[in-house]
Amino acid sequence: MVGLDQTYFLFWMVLHHRVLTWDNLCRRGWQGPGLCSLCLSEGETIEHLFIHCRFTRNLWNNIFSSLHIVWSWDLMSIKECLLNWYDLNQTHKTLLIFICWGIWKCRNHMICDGHKPNEVTTGMAILSHYREF
Repeated sequence: MVGLDQTYFLFWMVLHHRVLTWDNLCRRGWQGPGLCSLCLSEGETIEHLFIHCRFTRNLWNNIFSSLHIVWSWDLMSIKECLLNWYDLNQTHKTLLIFICWGIWKCRNHMICDGHKPNEVTTGMAILSHYREF
């Protein structure tokens, strides 16, 4: 399992829009496809990758349903989603950190290895790490 320092750092980067998604890389002069690696249908931004992507939404829904959590990300920014969650869900506060890390790992695995992960398998792995914590 990855160290918690790295996981918390990624979470901070997500909240402050510092994650190197394609939109941020393009602003820095990188050339690339620009599309989300997980759904290949929209531009990859932090908002899209972590809360609006089809893959990501299925992942969130699978994890939430297995923990019997009712939640909706509709019409929220990434910061609103994560901070509202953190304020309102005392029982599962750290779950978001584990999910964000899992999404980031899936995205990078797809880019580096060309292997598209499965939402259910990924969700089970995230839950396993979360429960170990």
